[in-house]
Amino acid sequence: LAIGNCLYAQGKRDIAYRDSWMQAVAEYDLALSTLTPQDFPQVYLEVLQSLITALIGLGQILQAQELHEQGMNVWGHLLGDPNFTDANKKQLSLKVTGLGQLAVDLAIQSGEFLSALEIAEQSKNACLTWQLFGWSEEIYSPNYQSIQQLLNPTTAIVYWHISSYAIHTFVIKHKYPEPIHIFTPVLNPGESNEFPLPEAVQRLVELEDWIEDWDRQYQEYRQTTRDKQGQISHSWRLLMAQRLEHLQEILNIANIEEELQNIKQLILVPHRDLHRFPLHQLFNSNANYIINYLPSIQMGLEGKSTEVGINPQQFLLSLEYPNSSGYLQLKFAKVQTEAVKQMFTNCTSIVAVEATKRQVEDSLDNHHDILHFNGYVINNFTVPQESGLLLNGDEKLTLVDICKHPLSSYKLVTLAAHETIIPKNRTNFSSEYAGLTSGFLSQGVDYVLTPLWTVESAASTLIIVEFYRNLQKNKSPIEALALATHWLREVTAGELVQWYEDLLDNLGQEELRNQADLATELYRVKHMSADENLYNHPYYWAAFTIVGNSDVALRASNK
Repeated sequence: LAIGNCLYAQGKRDIAYRDSWMQAVAEYDLALSTLTPQDFPQVYLEVLQSLITALIGLGQILQAQELHEQGMNVWGHLLGDPNFTDANKKQLSLKVTGLGQLAVDLAIQSGEFLSALEIAEQSKNACLTWQLFGWSEEIYSPNYQSIQQLLNPTTAIVYWHISSYAIHTFVIKHKYPEPIHIFTPVLNPGESNEFPLPEAVQRLVELEDWIEDWDRQYQEYRQTTRDKQGQISHSWRLLMAQRLEHLQEILNIANIEEELQNIKQLILVPHRDLHRFPLHQLFNSNANYIINYLPSIQMGLEGKSTEVGINPQQFLLSLEYPNSSGYLQLKFAKVQTEAVKQMFTNCTSIVAVEATKRQVEDSLDNHHDILHFNGYVINNFTVPQESGLLLNGDEKLTLVDICKHPLSSYKLVTLAAHETIIPKNRTNFSSEYAGLTSGFLSQGVDYVLTPLWTVESAASTLIIVEFYRNLQKNKSPIEALALATHWLREVTAGELVQWYEDLLDNLGQEELRNQADLATELYRVKHMSADENLYNHPYYWAAFTIVGNSDVALRASNK
C-alpha cells in the first residue's frame, strides 16, 4: 500500500506518469490479495480509494466503477454490523468519505453533471451532520430541483468539490436543466508527452502546492505577533495579492465568470481547504457582485426569511474582550464595542472576567437578535469539535456547546478575530470542513460575519462599525459587508480623521476615558497625507466574509 501511494504521488509530478500509476495499480492489487474485505475491511476500503483514484487517472473507468460499487457494498455491510457503535460508524464514514467523493469523479467522467452535483452535496451534508451532531443514517440533502429555490435570474451558485483525483467546479443557474461543469485548460502541459498528465490532476497538484506555501508562510507570520513591523513586511502579507492572483488562475475564475453574464449575486459554496481562503476576492471587482457563502446548499434552504437590516430596538448580546489565556488583548476592542453598543437601546453586556462559559451559555438562551463577540475565535481544522469562542482564562464555548443551543432568534452573529489551527497532515484529510459558522447556521442563525484571519484591530473595527451602520440603513448583511469593505479600500487619511472625530463626538464621556488607542490612531492619521489610502491592501479587507442565506429580496422575487 505504501509503495503504491509513493508511486501514485510520484506520477502526479512525472512526465512518465502512466508508468508510475500502472505500477501503483499493481502494488494496490498486490495489497488487496492480503487486505481482503473479509479479514481487513476498513483497510481494504482505504486501499480501494487509492486504487480507484489511479484507475480514473489511467482512464480505466469501467473497472473503477466496478471497484467503487464493491467498496460501497463493503462500507454498507460494515455499517450494518450490530457490534458497530454509532461512534464507530461515524469514525469509519469520515475516514472513508473519499470513496463517496470519487463517485463525483466517476459521474463527471460519464457526463452526468447533475448526478455529480447531487452526490457532492449529499457527501457534504453527511460529513457536516456527523461532525456537528454525531452519527445519523438519515441525511437531508436537496435534489437539483430543490436547489433552484435559492436562485433567480440574477443569482448563481458557484460550487466547488475536491476529491483525491480532481477539483470540480459547478455553476448553478436559474432554470438551467443541469449545472454547468467548468472545464479547465491544462496549466503546465508536457512539451513532448504523448499522454499529458490529466488536467484535473495538474490543477489539484498546483492547488496542493499553493495551500502548502500559504500555510507555511501564514504560520511564520503568526510567530511575529509581537513585532508589528515584522508582520507588515512578512511575505505572507506583503505578497498576498500575488498569491491570490495565482489561486485565481488555479481555480480558473476567468472561465467561471464567462458563465455569469447578467448575474448580480453569487452564492459561493467551498469545499475542504477552500473554506479558509477569500474566494470572493478572486472575482472581477468591476462586476460588483454581491457575494455570500454557504457551508452547504442544504443549510441555505433551511434558513428562515428575515427582515433586511437592523433597528435600534433589537436586542444585542455583546461579549466584550474576554481575558483569554495566551492571547493579547485586541487593541481596538473597547472602541469597537462602544461604537456598536451605542446603535442599540436594548443591550446585554458580558465584560472581560464575566465572560465565563456558564454566563455566556445562560445569556445565549435569552433569545437575543444579534450576538457580537469581540474576542478570539479558534477554528480547529483537524478536530472541529474543539473549535470555539475563547472566553475568560482557559474557558471556551466550543462547537459542541453551540450545537446544543437553539439559536433561531438570532439574525446575526458577528465574530471579530479569527485564528485557524491548520491540519498537520493534509494528505489524510478528505472530510468536509465543519466550523463555527456551520454550527451557528445549523442552530438557526441567519448570518455569520467572520474574518478568515485576524486583521489589524483598527481596520477590523472600521469595517465592523461601518457594517452595522449600513445595516441601520436597511441594507441586508450581504450588501452591508460589501459596502463596508469597499469603503475601507477607498477611504483616505483625511476622511478617516473626520470619521474618528465623529466617533469621539458620539461616544459618551464615560466611554472616552478608555479610548487612548483611538486618540493615538487619530494622531497618527492626522500626520499622513490627506489623500493616502491606508487600507487598500487585501490583508485589511479580503478576510471578511458573510456566511448565511441569500438576500431576502432576491428570494422573494423568485417566489
